[in-house]
Amino acid sequence: MPLQFRVLFHSFVASCWAIFLNLKARSAVIKSA
Repeated sequence: MPLQFRVLFHSFVASCWAIFLNLKARSAVIKSA
């Protein structure tokens, strides 16, 4: 696997994980509100 592709894949996974955590936190805030 080329290094550039690996870096791109990691950044993509990191952004997806950040979005997932953001939505999870937002839904928790909406539930508690």
